[in-house]
Amino acid sequence: MNFGIGVAGENRVLSWVLAAGNQDPIAIFDNFMKHPNFAPWFRNARVVKKTASGGEGGLRTPIREPVSGNVVIVGDAGAPVETWIQGALACGYMAVRAIEKEFNGQKGYPEYIDWWQKAFAFNDPHYWKIATVYPLNQICTDEEVDYIYSLFQGRIGCAMGLIANNLELIKKGRPELHERLIKGMR
Repeated sequence: MNFGIGVAGENRVLSWVLAAGNQDPIAIFDNFMKHPNFAPWFRNARVVKKTASGGEGGLRTPIREPVSGNVVIVGDAGAPVETWIQGALACGYMAVRAIEKEFNGQKGYPEYIDWWQKAFAFNDPHYWKIATVYPLNQICTDEEVDYIYSLFQGRIGCAMGLIANNLELIKKGRPELHERLIKGMR
């Protein structure tokens, strides 16, 4: 089950529940809203709309080339949630720059595609390989998670990509943890 909540425009709250099997997403959401830790957040809330969604195919990777002909895909139309807010602004800005270059006879679209592929962690093939198989909270103790993240302090990048690309660091310091992580990938 996956539950998310975030702020949409005009102080509205956007939420979603992805449930699997026999789980009732409406009951999950209602229980969350009534839970003592979160009930104050929803004191004045009301359900505006309920819609259904199908996600039986598992995680979807973003499109590799967000430009086709005269169409430039920006924001979440071509990618996961990382592009919804700040990412959408960056995508929009970079897309406009690319379009302006194209209108002026320059090659803006290849630059946009290159930027797109480097700008978001989900374009790293390791992200999807690891994101679906490394539920760290199920494989590791809290102390082990702290250890793994301490190895990457000061580095920039997607946590799962950093782990996948630096498994030897973990092997050197904690061979038994390394083995569990490798088994989790199979």
